[in-house]
Amino acid sequence: MKDFIKYIGIFFIRTIVRFFYIVPVKEDRVIISCYLGTQYAGSPKVISEYIREWGKGKYEIIWAFKNKDDFAFLKDYGIKTVGYYSVKRLFLEATAKYCIDNAAGCFGWFPSRKGQYHIDTWHGGGCYKTDGILEKRGKFALKRLLFHIHETTHMVSSSSFFSRETLRNALLYQGRILEIGMPRNDILFKAEKHAGIRRKLAGIYCLDMQKIWILYAPTWREEGDVGSPDVERMKKAVAIRFGKEALFLKRTHKFMEAHAGQSVTDVTDYTDMQDLLCACDILITDYSSSLWDFSFTFKPCFIYAPDVEIYHHNRGFYRDIYTWGFPVCKDDEELFHAIVRFDGQAHKENMERHQKELGSFEKGNATESFYRYFFAK
Repeated sequence: MKDFIKYIGIFFIRTIVRFFYIVPVKEDRVIISCYLGTQYAGSPKVISEYIREWGKGKYEIIWAFKNKDDFAFLKDYGIKTVGYYSVKRLFLEATAKYCIDNAAGCFGWFPSRKGQYHIDTWHGGGCYKTDGILEKRGKFALKRLLFHIHETTHMVSSSSFFSRETLRNALLYQGRILEIGMPRNDILFKAEKHAGIRRKLAGIYCLDMQKIWILYAPTWREEGDVGSPDVERMKKAVAIRFGKEALFLKRTHKFMEAHAGQSVTDVTDYTDMQDLLCACDILITDYSSSLWDFSFTFKPCFIYAPDVEIYHHNRGFYRDIYTWGFPVCKDDEELFHAIVRFDGQAHKENMERHQKELGSFEKGNATESFYRYFFAK
């Protein structure tokens, strides 16, 4: 019933929005949202900062947030904010030339309008868990998603496999695809900036720079967290393999509740996942697209998936998980031995093979390519 009400709500909002179409499209207006108005992060954030720097004041940049007071600091950078569900937001987006989002969240509210761009940067790279018509969604949840996709004029893609399997086949998207890589991943190619990011995080969370940082970042599950690896056992494995003490950091998905014990540093409130990937030494995750992002650092990465059979049955994968190139561990024992036996050269070759198999578009210049396509004309 909830999905049905949301689906019907789209038509109500579209009716309101049409009244705003008597106002011409404002050529210099850019309105942006991220993760349904909950964060200032991801590719939308990177694009926003690039427009602000290279646009040199030419563009009016507006962010839509559910709790806009939490992002009042953006005013110091000349960026306006508006309530995500406000009528003002509907007006601003109905009259903006550039509308940027990363979660297929709202474009269905706005009927296609000549001279306007609805750009979805998407929120995951590579191509791992299924989506769209391949995912087991409710009837009206799927209809709502496809409604938003239909009104999207441009999608950003990280790989040829993603373009084909997710955008064209699973989401039935027929619009233009920018095969440029994900703007949020550009920072992963700038190794000279990683030490500074690590120092910043060390200051925020009082972390020892000399220790090895293990980041555990599971994806969202409808049934909630399936549990974390045995922290002390993982630290022992790292000490055996790499000869150093380790710190254990945990970042849960934005829709999951965080739990951290005495020996775990909870970094969930740090919204820039790419910063965490740049700073950490080891990533442990499951079916998250952070696998794709982290593969470009060539640092150790392990899949911890005690529920792999259940998840595969309930959600599904585009490709067999054992072909992705990452060690797949179903329990603490397997994860312990995977860390102890880690082979850096073999891992690098596996990541290069994985990126090639998916047809990666990531080169570290996606943001520049995005800007040139839309704004440097």
